[in-house]
Amino acid sequence: MQPDTPRHAPRPLALFALALGALTGCATAPGEPVTERLDERTGVTVTELERPLLLVATEVRGSNTDPFAALAPFETNVMGRRTVYLWVAYPDEKGTVSTPPSVAVDGTVLPLVEVGSGPRAVALKALPYEPLAPWSTVRLFRVDAMPLISLGRAAGLTLTVRYSDSQAIDFSGVVTPTGVLQDFVRRIQP
Repeated sequence: MQPDTPRHAPRPLALFALALGALTGCATAPGEPVTERLDERTGVTVTELERPLLLVATEVRGSNTDPFAALAPFETNVMGRRTVYLWVAYPDEKGTVSTPPSVAVDGTVLPLVEVGSGPRAVALKALPYEPLAPWSTVRLFRVDAMPLISLGRAAGLTLTVRYSDSQAIDFSGVVTPTGVLQDFVRRIQP
């Protein structure tokens, strides 16, 4: 005899599809894709995406591992001094990543300068984006003008993370919604 189950009980696969859709922005129409806010504690103006761009591992990492990574640019403006950063979050369940990951835009690796991992590295009270999970590692990179222009034209993004066992995992994705990075670049240009 089967236990009483509501006729319309959600199936695990359906729940996963709904969660994945919500993570990628497909479940709901996005609001304003690029926003500006004032970090009241520090007085820094921050221009940011509504949500980070989601990337998925291109190969299976193993059981009990997270297949998602994310990245997103943001700009700080301190009394007219503007700096653009790239926020990157990737799974590191065992704490085995010691080298910075690389980011490729349409196959070309961006020259990035790592500045740290916490809000103090960018003179903020809190980072503009939240990690995807408690086991995500966050790293911040300064982005110069030319890489920023190529990022604005990106159709596909790849984040390569090298774990301590020398295994390199690529996390890839397409820019969704289309044109959000172009909007970001347009918004921050003086």
